[in-house]
Amino acid sequence: AQLQAAQPLLHSESGAPVMAVNTVGQGRVIVCLADNFMTDQLTYADPKLVNMESPYALLQGVRSVLDEYFASFSPVALDPPGLNVRVNCTSDAPRKLLVTLTNNNLFADWRGTLRVKGRKVDSLREWWENRDLKPGAPLTVPAGDVRILEVWAP
Repeated sequence: AQLQAAQPLLHSESGAPVMAVNTVGQGRVIVCLADNFMTDQLTYADPKLVNMESPYALLQGVRSVLDEYFASFSPVALDPPGLNVRVNCTSDAPRKLLVTLTNNNLFADWRGTLRVKGRKVDSLREWWENRDLKPGAPLTVPAGDVRILEVWAP
């Protein structure tokens, strides 16, 4: 496939564009040409517990490009990336963020740090275990688990 105005974001091993972006008006359109033949079927540790067909994993390159793009809209950043992040803001406390971190990897714990872009974190509280955490200190989200953090940043 030959691109006309779009810019490639990711190429296959043979050099063909797998992902491309094109500017349209004031926005952008991202097109992905990956199919099931270019993905890996996940295997469950115990298929009898799940009772459904195994899903397919998105190509690592495609996931990397999309994760970076969508993360650019979030007020928080993770280092390293790799978790599903949800951020809730409330009108009654504009300095408070509720950050939900979901580790969809069922085989490995995530260890890293969280920061609020352009702000200093004053306090950090983990709701699940009901404990205060040191801002900037390493966090752990176990495989397949969730952490909900109350983050105060001026």
